[in-house]
Amino acid sequence: MVAHGAKPATTAPDADSVQLAMCVAELSTVTQFTHNMGDPMLDISAILAKPEDFGFTFLTETVKRDKQSSGPVPLIKITSVDQFEKNFPGVILETEDGQSIRVNSQRVVRDAWFNGGKDHRPSQDELKTRLVRWLLKIEQPSEPVVKYRVKISGEWLEFNSQEEADAASEELSEE
Repeated sequence: MVAHGAKPATTAPDADSVQLAMCVAELSTVTQFTHNMGDPMLDISAILAKPEDFGFTFLTETVKRDKQSSGPVPLIKITSVDQFEKNFPGVILETEDGQSIRVNSQRVVRDAWFNGGKDHRPSQDELKTRLVRWLLKIEQPSEPVVKYRVKISGEWLEFNSQEEADAASEELSEE
């Protein structure tokens, strides 16, 4: 798998038993940002209580990562551009770089759903809260973290650099 326009990792000498891949994990960071309405936590509660008053609603769908589907997750659908822009100034413009509100809301819930592991799936309310935190610019994605993985006999080993992955691949190929 190659993500975010990166070049694929080199192929190991024995392609049947060793396969290199690059995996990109999106991380979220919390920034100090207060929405134009005051205390962000009060904003979140008010927004979650009546999102329609803020120009959007939540749809329920599934998202996928590495061919695995999530359970039902909320996504944002704008219902009034004027209301939405008034309450979340600049968010529409910021997402018009080849993406959309839908694509960004899929990314937010996908990261929350799959990064917690199977035993720690977030609730619908937690996912909606993350989406609102993204709209309020409290929680924003950071730069992707690139990890290199080597697949040997169906098991993945993870490395921090291409060099480490190549070295492991060569070492395991020699055995």
